[in-house]
Amino acid sequence: MGEEEKASGDASPTKVEERKEPEKPKVPDVELVVDGFGFMPKSMRGPKGTGSDKEKKDSLTPEVEEPKSPCASSTNIDIVRRYTWRTKNRMTVQVITYGATITSIQVPDKKGIPDDVVAGFDTLEEYFQRRNPYFGATIGRYANYIRDATMNVRPSGRMYMLTTNRRPHHYHGGHVGFDKVNWHSYVDGNKVIMSHVSERYNEGYPGTVMTQISFEVTCDNSLKIEMRCTTSEPTVVNLSSSPYFNLAGHHAGSDNMYDHIITINADKYTAADDDGVVTGEKKVVGGTAYDFRVPRVIKTMLPKIPMGGYDVNYCITQGTAQDLTFHARALHPITGRVLEVYSNQPGAGSWGGRGERIEQV
Repeated sequence: MGEEEKASGDASPTKVEERKEPEKPKVPDVELVVDGFGFMPKSMRGPKGTGSDKEKKDSLTPEVEEPKSPCASSTNIDIVRRYTWRTKNRMTVQVITYGATITSIQVPDKKGIPDDVVAGFDTLEEYFQRRNPYFGATIGRYANYIRDATMNVRPSGRMYMLTTNRRPHHYHGGHVGFDKVNWHSYVDGNKVIMSHVSERYNEGYPGTVMTQISFEVTCDNSLKIEMRCTTSEPTVVNLSSSPYFNLAGHHAGSDNMYDHIITINADKYTAADDDGVVTGEKKVVGGTAYDFRVPRVIKTMLPKIPMGGYDVNYCITQGTAQDLTFHARALHPITGRVLEVYSNQPGAGSWGGRGERIEQV
C-alpha cells in the first residue's frame, strides 16, 4: 500500500470570533432631573398692601369673572418645579423654585445608610403655612432685622419706610420676601439658574432688583450656591440661604442632635438687643459660650446660653486677599457625617436649640 497522501496548499486558519460582553452603562458623576412639586396661583402675593405700585393699581381694576374651563384657568397658575441632583457618591439634593428653597439633602452615614440632613416639608402647601420658619429658603431682599422698619440709603441719605412684619421691625424681606415667590428657572449643564425681579418699592424698598442664583452639585458631594444682584438705583441687599441642618438625620430624632461637634472661624460676633436686632457693637467670643474657634460639643455649650439656644451672627475671620473663606465645620461622630461651609461673605448666622430652630449655618 502506498503512503497516505497529505493535503497540499495553504490552508487558512480557522477564525474564532470573540464575543464582547456588552459594556455596562456608565454611571454619570452627577445626574440632574426636573419634575413638578406643585402649583400655586399667580395672584398669590401675600397680605394686602405689601405688593408693588403696579399691583396696587391693578387691584383697582374691576374684576372680570374668569371662564371655568381648565385650559383658561391654567393661565393663572404657576408650576413650582423641583430639581434633583444625584451623585455617584450617593448624595441627593433637591431644590424647588418656590422661594429658591433647598428641600432635601440626603447623604449616607459611615455605615452607608442614607438619610435627609436638612429640615423641610413633604408638600408645597406646608411651605405656604405661617409655621414655616424659612426652611431652606433664599432670604431677601434683606436677611435679618431692619430696626423700626426704617432705613436711609447713601449717598442721598433719603429715609424709607419698610413694611413691618415683626412689629415694630422689618424682618427677612417683609411679608412677601424672596422666600415667598416662585422663581423663574432654567438648566445650564449641571447648574440650575433661578431668577427673580423685585419691583421698585416692593415692601417699601427703593430700586428694582434683579437677582440670579445658581445651584450646582458636584461629584465630590459639594453644593455650590452663587448669588448676584443688579439694581436700578442705590438700595440695600443682604441675601442669605437658610438650610437647617441635622447631620444625625431625620430618623434619629432630636436626641442625637446635640452631639454635633462645631467649629466656627470667628473671633467676634455682633451684639443684639432683646428683640434680636443688632446694635452695631462687635463683641469678642473669647471667654464666652459663643467661642467655637476650637471644636466644641453643642450639648456642653447650650446650658450657658440664655433661652437654651443660639441666635447669633458671627464675624468671620478673613484674609486680606481671600475669595472663599472657611466659615464653619460640623461633625456628627455617631453617624460620621461632616459638613463644611465656605463663603466670600463676612458674616455667618448660626441658630440652634430654640424650639424649631435646629442647627443652621
